[in-house]
Amino acid sequence: MPGTSRFSEVPVVDINANNIKEVWPSLALAVKTATFVAMDTELSGLGNRKLLVAKSLPDRYKNLCEVAKTRSVLSLGLSCFKLQGVDQAAVNQTTPSDTTAADASGEGVGHIKQWHFSVQTFNVLLLCSEDYVVEPDALKFLVEHGFDFNRQYASGVSYYRGKESQTETESEKAKSAKKAAGPNARRLLDILLWSNVPIVFHNGFVDLVFLYQNLYTDLPSNVQTFLADLAEMFPEGILDTKYLVEFVDRLPASYLEYVFRKWQRRNALQTSTERHEVCVEFPQGSVNPAHVTCSHCDLPSTCVEMDYIPKAAVLQNLVCQSFGGHGWCSKGKQCPKSHAIDLILDLDGIKTAKNRKRRRKLQQHKGQAADNEESVHHESMEDDGDASDMHDGSECGNAEDQTGKATDDNADTLTEAYLKSSFLLEAGRSGGHRAGFDAFMTGFIMACLLSKHTSVDGTEESVFGAGIKLKQLKKVDHLRNKVYATGKDQPLIVAKSNFASTSKNHKERIERVRKTSA
Repeated sequence: MPGTSRFSEVPVVDINANNIKEVWPSLALAVKTATFVAMDTELSGLGNRKLLVAKSLPDRYKNLCEVAKTRSVLSLGLSCFKLQGVDQAAVNQTTPSDTTAADASGEGVGHIKQWHFSVQTFNVLLLCSEDYVVEPDALKFLVEHGFDFNRQYASGVSYYRGKESQTETESEKAKSAKKAAGPNARRLLDILLWSNVPIVFHNGFVDLVFLYQNLYTDLPSNVQTFLADLAEMFPEGILDTKYLVEFVDRLPASYLEYVFRKWQRRNALQTSTERHEVCVEFPQGSVNPAHVTCSHCDLPSTCVEMDYIPKAAVLQNLVCQSFGGHGWCSKGKQCPKSHAIDLILDLDGIKTAKNRKRRRKLQQHKGQAADNEESVHHESMEDDGDASDMHDGSECGNAEDQTGKATDDNADTLTEAYLKSSFLLEAGRSGGHRAGFDAFMTGFIMACLLSKHTSVDGTEESVFGAGIKLKQLKKVDHLRNKVYATGKDQPLIVAKSNFASTSKNHKERIERVRKTSA
């Protein structure tokens, strides 16, 4: 099965008004055959942040609705993950000198379970055709991360917010009658609805509200009706990786780049004999290469997963604690501290790495003690307990202690090469905060979480190449339809409530979608 657990770049198909018709068939097929589709948006602003984290969820929703009606979606990222199969193989983690003994005893042999995904990622440039607010902070942030507003205004795919106008509806009916409905921004969301595919977000509440208002129809007045509409729009489920990371995996931080990089490093560099790996394949040839941009995400050459343990005190003084904990710093690029994500991860992982290294040493010492026991006993019998042997043994013990101390001292030295590697990776990384690459990061996190928390139903080998749907996985239901709510210890549950039915606007819109797809 093709694919790799260690990748250094991600191809992203850029879609705009000039090529959307050409790329549309590939996009539609990728969505239709996906196990799940990860999504992300870039927005023109979020208004008053304090109102968006109001204590009352109904108030929070109401405030966010007002923002979504006056701001716009600038770009939409979709990353289509197709699970092709799961393969289990025996692995041997012993050293070459121990291979024969391990094979004979069966010790040191474990299993690696590889989850093989085919991945296609798209970044769609959008342009709202109505007046909308662009906030200075949002504009500055996007420009700093490479967003090209000139390109957006020149070739963004146009759309109108809210409920379709009578003119738009009549135009779609005419095209549908001729069997030639053209691709447009609203139909991007329609593809997902036609395909009944699960969708994945990272902290998705804001994205869902914006997508509903900008590409679907006018938002309902209350949050329970909104959640009921979502449950009917996406019957295969909505998954939120931020909720899963905070409440299921409980990582030290949960912002997107931190979680992605942590899983990417763990996935490629883990050495345990019982483990899961996510292997990704990026199909070639389905889209004109001229439309493809590669986002780079090379792994570091030195890090704690490789038993390179830097000095914690030096790292603490070097990295920005605010960015490290939350993925955001008010000083931005003017911050004198480092925002290099690999240094942040190394700082968080030092304790775990030291414990892992200590356990490995203890195992090695136990093995050496067992091997030497008979030889030591034989020598003591021959020499009749000569005191010099005890002295030699004492020196041996001191030598081991000194060796261990020297190793720790070397490991605590933060070398120039180590720093250079991390900073070069950070400076050379492309694709950060582009909706397409962010969608891929979200999807990769979801793939890793599925490999850890679920399993494939039936005989694994028999499903290779067929494509595995999310509903075929065991223990997946407890992951679905729980959307992260900032500052709350409970998620928003995407479901129809006994106290709220679906909205009129939704019923009209979903009916048109179903007729178009028939």
